[in-house]
Amino acid sequence: MNIGTNNGVLQYYKQTNNIKSVSSINNIRPGLVHQITANKNVIALNTAAGLAFTDYDFKKNYWLNDKDLKKYFSYAQLSFDKSGNLWITEDGTGQIVFSFKEKLFHKIPDEKGEIPFLKTPVVANIAELPDKNILFHSQWFLNKADNGIYKFNNKEFENNFYRSVTDTLRKGNWFFTESNIRSHGIQFRNADGVFENYTEKQEEIKNSQQQDLVVLENGSVLTSFSNGLYWLNEKEKKLQIANDITAAFKINLLSNNRIAVSYLNKDMLLFKVNNDKSLTQIRNILPSVQSFYIQQNIKTNQYWAGTNRGVYLLDRNFKIQEHFDANNGLAGTNIYGLLLDDEGNAWCSHQRGLSSINATNHVVVNYDKSDGIQDWDFNNRSFYKATDGTLYFGGVNGANYFKPPLQTKAYYKPEIYIDEILVNNNIFSPDTNANQLQKISLDYKNNNISFRAVIRDLENAAYQQIIFRIKERGDVWNYLPNKGSVNLTNLAAGDYTLELGIFEKFTNSHIIQKTIRIQISAPFYFKIWFWALVAIVSTGFLFWIYNRRKLAQQTRAFQQKLALELQRNKITADLHDDIGASLSSLQLNSAVAGQLVNQDAKQAKLVLDKIENQAKNIADKIGDIIWSMKPGEDEFMTISSRIKNFANDILGATNIDYTIHIDKRADVEIKDIDSRKNIVLITKEALNNAVKYSKASKITIDLKIENHKIMLSIADDGIGFISNGTNGNGLVNMKKRAEELKGLFAIKTTEGKGTEIHCEIPL
Repeated sequence: MNIGTNNGVLQYYKQTNNIKSVSSINNIRPGLVHQITANKNVIALNTAAGLAFTDYDFKKNYWLNDKDLKKYFSYAQLSFDKSGNLWITEDGTGQIVFSFKEKLFHKIPDEKGEIPFLKTPVVANIAELPDKNILFHSQWFLNKADNGIYKFNNKEFENNFYRSVTDTLRKGNWFFTESNIRSHGIQFRNADGVFENYTEKQEEIKNSQQQDLVVLENGSVLTSFSNGLYWLNEKEKKLQIANDITAAFKINLLSNNRIAVSYLNKDMLLFKVNNDKSLTQIRNILPSVQSFYIQQNIKTNQYWAGTNRGVYLLDRNFKIQEHFDANNGLAGTNIYGLLLDDEGNAWCSHQRGLSSINATNHVVVNYDKSDGIQDWDFNNRSFYKATDGTLYFGGVNGANYFKPPLQTKAYYKPEIYIDEILVNNNIFSPDTNANQLQKISLDYKNNNISFRAVIRDLENAAYQQIIFRIKERGDVWNYLPNKGSVNLTNLAAGDYTLELGIFEKFTNSHIIQKTIRIQISAPFYFKIWFWALVAIVSTGFLFWIYNRRKLAQQTRAFQQKLALELQRNKITADLHDDIGASLSSLQLNSAVAGQLVNQDAKQAKLVLDKIENQAKNIADKIGDIIWSMKPGEDEFMTISSRIKNFANDILGATNIDYTIHIDKRADVEIKDIDSRKNIVLITKEALNNAVKYSKASKITIDLKIENHKIMLSIADDGIGFISNGTNGNGLVNMKKRAEELKGLFAIKTTEGKGTEIHCEIPL
């Protein structure tokens, strides 16, 4: 029983009826004690000097007297709850909660421990002494009897760091230093604390660095140096070369007289240890992967390998079965230490704390400072499994130890609480409390939703995680820290089920606590009536286009039919006016010739010659009409061929030189019957006039296409003529034909300098 007084605490021991006065706690006089409360392990004192926490023997003490907390020195009430948390009520201020819950991992030295002889808390090596106490850094040890930390008394180790290796066969420890300044002396310390040196300086290792030492099942001692592996000859106290592969780092013991040696910047190699101590190289392990450590699970005949790419699980033939890294939850990938617990589960230290991997379901659990790890960063080769199954890992700020399986207790059930809802970054105010909301309906413009959530748990809220997913999309779980925001952006129209919960990392379970239905209404252009209207309008539009095209086709057909009818009428008129008149003249001349045959034979012959010329002229005109109506692909039907043929007929019998230039496009683009006929007739009329009247020595015919116009030019170097306003029938006919084609007709002539006829006809 503890009783507060005006000068400290009185302790009453019921069994002995003894009373002990405590007037000083950790060299601080508490003075008046206002209140005392306690649980199984801790006594809390509200005193005039401040708030103190102590054990029942007043040996482990801690004063809360920080300057920033002095305003809390006067408390109204102190009380412990069932979980061991201390609740403090301060008048007019509120409540403060102190947790005295033990961490999952024991840490040495602890945060409040002050160890005078401990120059550095760094733990780079761990070993077990014959008395089962645990040696750290070859300088201090953990006494398993009272969990106290004591100095390891050896003067030679005070100024130099030695590594220690446990030897259960010889019941002692081997010690060696990595420093190449010393003589590479390997020492053995027996259970009585007696040291014996086993090696002196040797020439072959004087410039190399010792890395590791192991004791095989048969008691042989094998050590690694930067220039190879060496056996320790205990009788001669010297080292003998085992192999000369350089850069050896760690020797890993395996079953059946095998060792796996890791090398810096090289593959790990598997060796068989022969009876004569020779080493037979068997194979490479994890080629092209920088491997450091390997542990064998003899029960399952599997191997766990720690590398710079995470942890690999290998089968009996060293083939990869699983790979654990950041992609499947491992917090750190540069492995510093690797151990298997008694159940075969893997534990590894790395640059991001400590992790475990379940051997059965391969669940990865990461541990951080809230679980009691010594610091984020651990040290290479600083790990050890004690004979009682306790695992030890050393780092930059001490060491952690624990004996799996870890036992976790929770007095409070964690609960996820929705504090606020934002829609498009604006506060959303539902009819009910945001935490009680079960359904939210929004239009398609308000499709960015944020739920601000927090986990309410007095014990473990600081390191628990919020989980969420959209059920309909089959999303994997998304993880958020406590007091996080669940952000759903650009949600498409539809119905969604948001599941919210808590991730329990120790059991790797996802606990769903809230389900919220989210309904995003579709815009009007996603409605059925809208698409029905679109279908009706589209159908009407397509029908209108169809009718329009059909009407256009009918109009074109009618226009073509009308054009054909007009062409027929023109041809009929030509046949009636021109050919008909010629035939009538031919008929009259034939009658005259018949009368003159018996009367005047000479005159009859002249009439017959005239009849011959008329017949030939009629044949030419009929041929031109027939040709103009057949614009085929035959080269003899092209306009260029037609002009060249009759030019040769007209000019070939004269002494006139002629040149013909016709654009290649004219044969393709001049398809109109009237255009073909009139161009040919204009050209023919111009050539006939030139032959009859020009007295020319040279004629040029030029037909080309420019700016969608047909440009026709016939020029000669003849005598020309003076136009008096009265033109002959030939010129009148040519002009008339050009005007029929809505073209222009022009004559350029000068007496003595030739004549040029020019036509511009729309294409």
